[in-house]
Amino acid sequence: MGDQWHKGDIVISGGLGHYQLSPVKLQYALSGQQLQDLDIPAEFLAKEIADPEQPVRGLYYAYQAVLNNIKNNTQFAPDFEKGKQVHKLLDRITQSAAEGNHH
Repeated sequence: MGDQWHKGDIVISGGLGHYQLSPVKLQYALSGQQLQDLDIPAEFLAKEIADPEQPVRGLYYAYQAVLNNIKNNTQFAPDFEKGKQVHKLLDRITQSAAEGNHH
């Protein structure tokens, strides 16, 4: 089965402008279609936070991941090197979009 690419848009928005501190809304659309809401499955939401509008929800997840790494000697929470890689990727995406290279 080969890779299949679809052109369209994914929109991630949040109330505070800081996605790690506020609930996010996900939307998607294939080219030429209207945006549709994309619900986040319940298993990806913290059961410990009863209020879905709680502004520290993302921060909770970050600290929980770090705590789990410490307890379990794992590397699931990103470190500085991963952060640097993500920023380089975002820079390449921005540059590609500016140059019109949409592969």
